[in-house]
Amino acid sequence: MSSERTRRDFLKTGLFGLSSMAAFSALSACSTLDEYIFDDQFDLKDQVLIVGGGISGLYLAYKLRQTRTEFRLLEGSNYFGGRVRSAQGLDFGASLFDRSDVHMQQLIKEFNLTTISVSKDHFAISGGAEMVSQALQNRIAGLMPYRSLRLRWKLVSIRVKDNKYETVFETPNGRRTMHCRKIALTLPPGQWSAVNGLLDLPEMLWARDWLTTLTPENITKVNVVAPNTGGVMSLANKKTRSAILDKDSLAVVAKPLKNNQVGLEFEYITKQVLNPSTFKIESPNNLEIEKIVDLINAKTKLGLSFKKLNSDSFFDWSSVGLIQSAYFKNDRPLPGNVNKNPHFQVFGDYSASKKAHTVEGALLEADRVSSLFV
Repeated sequence: MSSERTRRDFLKTGLFGLSSMAAFSALSACSTLDEYIFDDQFDLKDQVLIVGGGISGLYLAYKLRQTRTEFRLLEGSNYFGGRVRSAQGLDFGASLFDRSDVHMQQLIKEFNLTTISVSKDHFAISGGAEMVSQALQNRIAGLMPYRSLRLRWKLVSIRVKDNKYETVFETPNGRRTMHCRKIALTLPPGQWSAVNGLLDLPEMLWARDWLTTLTPENITKVNVVAPNTGGVMSLANKKTRSAILDKDSLAVVAKPLKNNQVGLEFEYITKQVLNPSTFKIESPNNLEIEKIVDLINAKTKLGLSFKKLNSDSFFDWSSVGLIQSAYFKNDRPLPGNVNKNPHFQVFGDYSASKKAHTVEGALLEADRVSSLFV
């Protein structure tokens, strides 16, 4: 692999092609089948329209399916799971989970997943955290998956018309307009301003001010599997198996694997800002993967060679167009008048009152919202 091959180039040809639900993307290109599957019913009436297929949207769909509440889940990219991504058993997004994460523990039991004990208080998912989102997809899909789940349906505008929400989506077959009475928005906050009319809705008038205090953080990951020799595991704190290595910018998560190996997830963390006039993320000038590998080598004795790294061993979240960041943090809580309309809900891990900015927080929020739509 050439050292000139940047992470952005790889994103165009690499991991996105590995989605377990790739068939959704292919079928989206067939306009005849598209219209047939939706039965030409673009007025959803009392069905719940879920916009965004990250872990929040997937879990909401899962909860609604349990109660036989009809829904449509539309995702703008060509894969489900959002910021939960894995390759070679290691994670590019959510990685460690707390043993007190009740909802995550329930999903692990429900889907018969295997965990890796990382420390007294933390565990990881064997095969990567994406095993959870894939299991949710399979459970949601049912016998007619393409009726409920759609990829490459990107929300471009929304407004209220005739006491309904009129939503316009960019799809592989052109623009489609859908009307609904109940809507759940799980889009990342950094994408809100890209949806025409969203910030002008009465339910979203609080958002402009709140966005000015939002602090996104990007993470560039380099994942390595190494022999557990020479104290490799000691790179991370014994209690948490994670540590900051360099002035709050380079972190590492260490996971014990089989055959006396250890998985090392190096995270290079950079702060981002939202443009105060457009609310769009201004990505920093991130280090290239080669320089991050050099930084890792300077802090460890691993002697990594960028040229020998597999292409699915590194990942840059700022390059993911519909996400652009690994975290959306805000020390300022959401205003008390948010989500007062039970038929219009905007939520994610960032809106959780407990376990905020974690997968468990996203699951808690989706559980709360599901009770409003049943």
